[in-house]
Amino acid sequence: MKSKAFITWAGRWLSCLVVGTLGALSSPMADTGIGVFTDSDFYFKGQNVPKVWVSGFNTSEPIAVDVHIGLVSPSGTVYEYPNWNTNLTPWLRGFRLPEGFRFPATEVFAANGIPGGLTLGIWRAAAALTVPGTLNVIALETAPFSVLDPKARAQLLGNVSLDHRQTTFGADMEASGLFIEGSGDLESLFALVGSTSDQPPLEQCELGQISADVMDLFSLPTLDGGQSLTVSGNQQSVNLPRDPDFAMFGLIAYVTPDGQPPTSFYQPGNTYRFQGSGGADIGPFTVSLAAPMPLVLSQPALSDPAGHDASNDLVLKWNGNNGVGNVLVDLWGAETVTLDAFTQAYISCRFADDGHAVISAALLTQLLDLQPNGRVDLEVYRFAYTLFDTESRDLDLGEASISAGTLKPMILQ
Repeated sequence: MKSKAFITWAGRWLSCLVVGTLGALSSPMADTGIGVFTDSDFYFKGQNVPKVWVSGFNTSEPIAVDVHIGLVSPSGTVYEYPNWNTNLTPWLRGFRLPEGFRFPATEVFAANGIPGGLTLGIWRAAAALTVPGTLNVIALETAPFSVLDPKARAQLLGNVSLDHRQTTFGADMEASGLFIEGSGDLESLFALVGSTSDQPPLEQCELGQISADVMDLFSLPTLDGGQSLTVSGNQQSVNLPRDPDFAMFGLIAYVTPDGQPPTSFYQPGNTYRFQGSGGADIGPFTVSLAAPMPLVLSQPALSDPAGHDASNDLVLKWNGNNGVGNVLVDLWGAETVTLDAFTQAYISCRFADDGHAVISAALLTQLLDLQPNGRVDLEVYRFAYTLFDTESRDLDLGEASISAGTLKPMILQ
């Protein structure tokens, strides 16, 4: 998965060298719901502003609702669209949702004109449906994002994650953590380390290529968050020690040992807690997140033939969640690993979780040009995330994520 790209490519490169030569998801059972999305997990103060999308649905009998959309500041102040009032005045009053109502993810506003501007820290885009004339919540969804200081000489970034996926060989689990000091072009740094913060805009796909040489790897400023991290849930706790291959080269990454955690560790809907006791660079932290429901890919199914004609669009179908929540799709080309460099081409997409998406033939053809043997891995996964900081406020951007999805090897022809 893209959040694992750094661990995957760097780990494989180091292994080759060593042996002789890397927001909470709404319940799928809800009858009525609303989704909210931003175009990025981070923005620079005074340079860019969030764009906010909203989706909605009603599968029950007709219902009238008040619709609230806005932003919640780091201090907890709620600014409601469209006039940024702080009185919890709804955008739409008594809006009628007929049975079978579907509102696809649609951009509603760009966050210009917030009183006082976007202050530094963690904000949340928020959308809610309430009983008309009241603040009794029928459905609520938030999407966190961080506002960063563009004048800072460096940004301290953190990522902890838990990933569950079904493959042609069965289910597997992986947990990891990484802290890094970044400066300058954070977008490029996120692409290099494979953070999910480097994701395309909603309902879009992008072609990219990870390319790094040996010096890029050795110079990555990884940070000390302690001897190990832990992730706990489902009445179990799993240790994430420092990866020894990284440690040999003075790098710090936290990865579960082979075979850990067991696949039974993952239970949809359960809350999982990531913890670190702190180290020389990063202080103690605790962050919790609920696990999303498994994503079952029905087209192409795991059992379908692996071949796909790149001149045709790739149609994806899965058990959707009425357009609420994020689904990430990655098509990873085979890695090229040498003593000197690592390269990997990919297509990355982000969709609202409505159960249907398309990757265009034009992008597939471009990927095939970069990957002549056509061997790719298709990953489709639900992605729940939240932002966090340490107790000592060390991080400029910390992200915790849990994903559940499918990995299918394919051959583009």
